[in-house]
Amino acid sequence: MSDAPHIDKAVFTDLDTLSHFWCFKRKAIAATVSRALSNYEKQVGTTVAELKLNHQQQLTYLETEQQAQLQHLNAQHQHDMAQQKQVLTTQINALEAQRIEQNLRNERLVEKVAVLDETITNTQALLSQNQASLHVLEELKQQLDVSHQQLQQDYSQLHHDNLTLSERFALLQSILSAQPSQNAGLEAFRQLLHSDYAAFAAEESSLADEAGALLILQNVLADLEQLNTFPAASGKTVVGVAGGFSSGKSEFINSFIQDKSLKLATGINPVTVIPSFIVYAPDSRICGYAKNGGNVPLSSKLYKALSHDYLAAFGFDLRTVMPTISLQAPMDEALFEHICLVDTPGYNPGAVNRTEAADRSTTLELLTQCSAMIWVIGLDPAGTIAQSDIEFIRQSAFTADDVYVVLNKADVKPQEDIEAIIETVADELLFAGIGYAGMTAYSSTRLTSYATKGCTLDAFLKNHNTRFNTTSAYEEKIDRVFSAYNKALQSDIDNIQLLRVRLKDLQFRTLADSGAKALKELQPVIEFFNPQMADEARLQKLIERSQQLSAAFRTALREAITLTQPGEIAQRSTAFNASLNVLS
Repeated sequence: MSDAPHIDKAVFTDLDTLSHFWCFKRKAIAATVSRALSNYEKQVGTTVAELKLNHQQQLTYLETEQQAQLQHLNAQHQHDMAQQKQVLTTQINALEAQRIEQNLRNERLVEKVAVLDETITNTQALLSQNQASLHVLEELKQQLDVSHQQLQQDYSQLHHDNLTLSERFALLQSILSAQPSQNAGLEAFRQLLHSDYAAFAAEESSLADEAGALLILQNVLADLEQLNTFPAASGKTVVGVAGGFSSGKSEFINSFIQDKSLKLATGINPVTVIPSFIVYAPDSRICGYAKNGGNVPLSSKLYKALSHDYLAAFGFDLRTVMPTISLQAPMDEALFEHICLVDTPGYNPGAVNRTEAADRSTTLELLTQCSAMIWVIGLDPAGTIAQSDIEFIRQSAFTADDVYVVLNKADVKPQEDIEAIIETVADELLFAGIGYAGMTAYSSTRLTSYATKGCTLDAFLKNHNTRFNTTSAYEEKIDRVFSAYNKALQSDIDNIQLLRVRLKDLQFRTLADSGAKALKELQPVIEFFNPQMADEARLQKLIERSQQLSAAFRTALREAITLTQPGEIAQRSTAFNASLNVLS
């Protein structure tokens, strides 16, 4: 509690001094002041007492109020503490429960981890066992796959053999039953040759080389039969495509065929067995030709199957009944409109197989009848021309302008190697004395020429892309045959006339020199020559018969050609028909 209010001593001293002053000066004033001061002191004392009392009451009240507040606060604090304690206790209990639950979970996880470790250990052991079993199963699977594949191959082979047998039977049946197209002119020519000419040849004996004359007429007949069989190739320049096995001849020709579904068979092993004649045509068509001139259509699948192995399955040479195949396909008209390409079988210098050896002979015979030759060399094996190729080219009788060399598969070589190879091949041909119109490094798959020496391939083809007509050449052959007959018969007639003149002269001289008796003795000699001199009329008739036969053959020839090539213009060429004749 604070002290009671009081007057400051300094103030009191001053008041006392002032009081004494006023008492001295003014006693009355002093007394009044003194009284006032006394009253004032009393008032001040009363006020101070009241103030002290009020202050004490206020302090008491405040203490009471503070005590009440403190009690309230204590109660509130106790309550809050109790609530917080309760909350914390609840939280602690919850955390303890979570801890206990987490411990339980940890224990369970530990148990699970232990179980998993054991499971992993067991699984690894099982996996090792399974891997061993899997390895065994894989080996068994491989064995089963091999067995399954072998069974599939056996089944496919059986199925293929069955189909192949059916195909071979159907092909042979079609070929053997094929009949040539009817041609009245051809039949007339054949009848003239086998009947009228045979009778004429049997009657006359003047011509010494009668066998040669017969062969010429037979060749003309064979050419007409081929022309009747394959008229699309009539009048075209025959260009043989030749080369060794796997040189890419068929692929080279394929590069010019615009119909991608119609291709010559290609492969590493020899595939061209039956010579194929390829000509330009708007529409594609494949035909096989029988020996009698009939033709059968061939599917592209069957055509591609005609390999050496396929032919060997027949048990005989199929070429004896189907010697040629024709392929008509869209190509560049500017290059091939009047060209007939011949895909010859590839030759093998060391061939011992009968069929492959026959390929070489067939190729050589075909090339001797072609007007030009394209020799194909594959750059993939060695990259140069083989000596066997040079020897083969030497056996052909082509001029330099009619020979073109194609270095095929040039895409397998770098450009610098290609140029070096061209120079090497050119030197080899020069040393061998073989001329050529040009040489090109060509890619049949990319249809690209990488380098060229001499004229280009296109220029070579364009130079030979000229149409010929066979009528004039055949007529010249017929005229040559019967001119020889006429000349021989006329020579016999001239000899008879000369003999008659000389015998007359002999009779006159004998009569003049030796008389009638010597002339009579000469009579047997004259009678000996009389039968020969009597043949003059017969020989004259034979000349007339020869002229009639020549005219008849020419008429039949023109009719036969007109039926196959309407509107044909006579020109001099027998290239295609002579080449086809090789295979007849």
